[in-house]
Amino acid sequence: MNVMPQNLQRDFYMLRDSIALFSHSWLGIEEEIYARPNVTTFGSMDLYNEEVFWEALSGAWSNPQIMDDYIAANANRLPAKHIEIAKTWKNPLTQLFTVFIRDGQALFMLEGHLFEVTGLTEPIKDMLKGFSHPCMLQTTLLPYEGMVVYDGLLRTMPVDIGPTMMQVLEEGFEEVLKENNRVSTAEQLMEVAPRLQEEMIRRETELMFEELERDEQLKHPSAGTHRGVLVGLSEEERKEAIHKELNKYVSAREKGWAAQALKKDAIHGTPTRALVDLIARDPKKYLQRWALLYGVKTGSKTKKDLAQALAPKLSQSHVLTEAALRGGISSSELAAYRSLFEAGGELEVAEVGLESLAGLPPVVRTLSYLFYVEGATNNTGTFVYVIPHDMMDLLKTFDWDELALYAEAREAAAHITDAVVELRGLVPMHDAYKEYERFYSHAFDYQEFSDIVIDAIDEEMIGCYLLEDEEVDEQEYLLTYDLAGFWLHDMGYADDIEDEDDDEWDSFLVGPLGPLEAIVEHQKGKKPRPLEEGMLTSYDLARWKEALPATRALRDFLDNNVPDDANDYFYADKVIEELISFMSGGFQHGTKSIDVYFEILENNGFVADEAHLHRVIELLMNMANSIPCWTNNGWAPNELMEKSTGRKQFYNPDGSVMKVGRNDPCPCGSGKKYKRCCGRSGR
Repeated sequence: MNVMPQNLQRDFYMLRDSIALFSHSWLGIEEEIYARPNVTTFGSMDLYNEEVFWEALSGAWSNPQIMDDYIAANANRLPAKHIEIAKTWKNPLTQLFTVFIRDGQALFMLEGHLFEVTGLTEPIKDMLKGFSHPCMLQTTLLPYEGMVVYDGLLRTMPVDIGPTMMQVLEEGFEEVLKENNRVSTAEQLMEVAPRLQEEMIRRETELMFEELERDEQLKHPSAGTHRGVLVGLSEEERKEAIHKELNKYVSAREKGWAAQALKKDAIHGTPTRALVDLIARDPKKYLQRWALLYGVKTGSKTKKDLAQALAPKLSQSHVLTEAALRGGISSSELAAYRSLFEAGGELEVAEVGLESLAGLPPVVRTLSYLFYVEGATNNTGTFVYVIPHDMMDLLKTFDWDELALYAEAREAAAHITDAVVELRGLVPMHDAYKEYERFYSHAFDYQEFSDIVIDAIDEEMIGCYLLEDEEVDEQEYLLTYDLAGFWLHDMGYADDIEDEDDDEWDSFLVGPLGPLEAIVEHQKGKKPRPLEEGMLTSYDLARWKEALPATRALRDFLDNNVPDDANDYFYADKVIEELISFMSGGFQHGTKSIDVYFEILENNGFVADEAHLHRVIELLMNMANSIPCWTNNGWAPNELMEKSTGRKQFYNPDGSVMKVGRNDPCPCGSGKKYKRCCGRSGR
């Protein structure tokens, strides 16, 4: 029977609603159960606040005392027959069922049994149209007039069943079919339900003890690993310890890399500040370009003759100088150059102890030059930065504060673009501009923004590619490095990624999107994930992902389980970096993803023993569900789940979803109950 006979429907709803109303009062639920006050007709959910009704009815099913008191009171003075039925509802079967549709019948699978459930006013198979099958349903099964029915409340669970899990479920279903463990009558349900509940309680108790035992085992490192030296350190202490260890690997010779790099580019000899002498030292091709720009005939002129002709023009070229100051150097380089200018155009830096290029002025042809003056002994020389005397008067005409603001604005545009592309993977240039406008009210116009981004890509200031697609709305797309690598692998170029041929890269990156159309399809229908302020205050988005609670929980686990032949200081961060790279792609699903995660761990020397395996899987999935995915248009799986339910989720320190009861205080700290705060659907 697919639908309850009409003559039985009214009595069913009268009894069920009567129990819900009694439970609502018994539990002291504050919210009004009626959607429309003063209406007392049984049967239609339109009369009730569904969430409150569900809470009251669920309370009755889970608390035998409520049912005992209801039966004893018979507050609504129902006929004795109804009270007898209520007695059979004292131990209902409330569970999450896997539902299959076979031969027009909805079959609820649980614990090796198939329940043939009768619909109340329409067949359950018709109610589940539009859902993928099998699907997961939370409900309560009741015995009624010889039938197995449900309590009228079906809750579909948004579980993405991958192909591997689908195969497991289908095989399990076929096995149950063969065993013919069907429950189709009220009598069978009353016989089976207590036994199943007792079995599930027993198993839950066993699992609880197993979990306690596993927690004890987790205090000790996995086989083949040891407790790393970083365990128990604060974040700052951990960073400092890694930095100190890193310095041990830098030899005295390597520590002088900054001085060696400067020596390579410096002019060796006595410094001069005469522009004509300085540009005469530049390669002739540069002089020829300037000559072409200023209309100076080169003919058979020597470099010295060209320098004599060009020096006056360069020293008066406000446009060329402004272009160099506004677009050719970073804000930090501009600040260092400004210091050089304000120091009179000459600055000496001792070679001794020079271990960083930070804070040193840039070398910009015509605007600044670097000399190296030999010392009495090795490593005692001096670097001398100079601005040509001829350029000093021209530089006095610039508004340095305005130049600094402009340089910062350019870098902000590049930084935001870098972050949004890393967040979403493949982003139209127009969408990147929209994100930029969200953070800056006095933004560049689109064309200038686009030019800045393209320059930043050319100068390798940001880690993405520009793809021009003439076949898709003539759109310019920005693409992450890693995404390009993923797709090259899928296209069969895996062997070429390490030493790729430029022509192959060009043919892939320019023109129609080709296989990248797939990610565009994945992103359709998913509103782009906006950037957060915290994403921009991080050094880059990878640092933001590394700071997520779920990521740090796995990192801390790895710190406590360092393979015996691995470096305590660098092992965990290296594994986390590789996992973030893969998880951000979002290309794999289900067990295939887990396989890749474990492959990354194994490639880095970690193989979980039996005691730690379950915890490793938990931590990996917590992290994977927290990392924004390119295929989700920048949303993490957890965020999409939250959007689908309309209720805010909260997370434990390890990144797992926090279990919050509807009547528990809301974790947001509002002081309200969760059901009246963040747990409210469509809040």
